[in-house]
This record gives sequence, structure tokens and C-alpha cells, in this order.
Amino acid sequence: MQYKTGDLNLAASLLTLGHRFIGVEHDGTVKRFCFDVEEEFEIDVRNFFNNRLKLPARSLLDNAQVLRTSDQSSVYATPR
Repeated sequence: MQYKTGDLNLAASLLTLGHRFIGVEHDGTVKRFCFDVEEEFEIDVRNFFNNRLKLPARSLLDNAQVLRTSDQSSVYATPR
């Protein structure tokens, strides 16, 4: 199962947490970041929206920059 989001901050957070990133999907002017739904995925999404994630700031910012400028089909993150 896949999860798609256009929210750059959520995508960077999920990438920083080590969730498997599938790629970037373009739909006209909209960019969506696609992830595999794995164990604890939904919990991490819920924690993001409830402002309960604790992430290393530098890694989060680096991942946001990579995603922002990415037109590639995949981006690699450090596994959990």
C-alpha cells in the first residue's frame, strides 16, 4: 500500500524517520511524495499532525531540501 502527500514537511519528517520513500509523482504543477505504508507509519503520520515527533533538526532540513529539489524517482534515507 502507498501513501502520497503533497506536504513537504510531512514527507521530510517521514524520510527522516526512515520510512521507505518510493518516489516523486508529478500531476501538472502538483508534486506528491510517495511512501510505502509500513509498520508504525500511521502512528508517525498522526504524531506529525499532533506535533509529537522529535527529530534531528539537521537531518530534517537536509531531507526537506533533497525532496524540494528532487525530480528523481527515488531518494535514499538512513533506515531507522
